Amino acid sequence: MSTFLKTYWRPLIIISAICLLLTVVFNFYGLYTNKFYFLRLDGYLFALISLAHFVFLYVVWFKITESEYPDTIMRNLEYVLYALALLYFYKVIETCSTLLSLGEYSEHLISPYFLPLGIFLLVVHFLLLATTIGIFLIRRLIIGSYRIDYLNEDINSWNR
Repeated sequence: MSTFLKTYWRPLIIISAICLLLTVVFNFYGLYTNKFYFLRLDGYLFALISLAHFVFLYVVWFKITESEYPDTIMRNLEYVLYALALLYFYKVIETCSTLLSLGEYSEHLISPYFLPLGIFLLVVHFLLLATTIGIFLIRRLIIGSYRIDYLNEDINSWNR
């Protein structure tokens, strides 16, 4: 698993960014009504919150390509991403329960795109959750741990 992540970290970050973009766009979509609702506040709130994920993806890409050590800002962003991972898990559960509620509304007129788009959204949400966990593992394997005290090891202030 570690050799896979060390080899394919770029596609994993790109897939994560694509899934995040799709999630932001389809967060405005009403699955039951087959319409986009751009006046919903929670769609914009999720788009604003997802900026932290985009910044973390950029930081991970930059740290790997420049062979830099992790810092406290990256650690704090990762803590925010832990909360976002819980939100992504909630999205998976919410989409799954929406899809399973199709039988309750069998007497109502449901869009023919309900099931295909619902399965697509479930796959995108699950893929976003899986790639987020993969990004955490990439950070740990390639970039390293958050040991910040290495900065003071090579500084000898008495010999200046």
